[in-house]
Amino acid sequence: MNLALRSATEQAGLVDGFARLVQSVPGPVQVSVTSRPVDAGRRVRRLHHAATTLPDPALREAAAEHADWVNRLTTKVGVRVRHIALTVTGPTPEAAWHAATTAINACAGFGVTAVALTGAELEDWLSTSIRGTTC
Repeated sequence: MNLALRSATEQAGLVDGFARLVQSVPGPVQVSVTSRPVDAGRRVRRLHHAATTLPDPALREAAAEHADWVNRLTTKVGVRVRHIALTVTGPTPEAAWHAATTAINACAGFGVTAVALTGAELEDWLSTSIRGTTC
């Protein structure tokens, strides 16, 4: 969520919602944000390949131009992906799960979809965050 793109009223609402989130979770809260450039090379190659299979020459040309546009967009403009991790803890697994549920509900209050990750899901998310993102 980019606050700079919001009106003053929307900004105040989002900041207020985030404050409610932090205050509602019983225990420590850690917010980690990573931002990495998107590597769309694989997607661009698939788009170019798909363009060659289209039956209509005008459609092939339009699809190839779209692939070139995606490539320019991601390499020149610098499209980035952001991962935001909200980490909560608890003295027991049940308390930690309650804290996570509380955080998820608080996020929903200001328009952010949040999910609790456990086990393999968390490992995959961390691995993607460390490696970077490809399309």
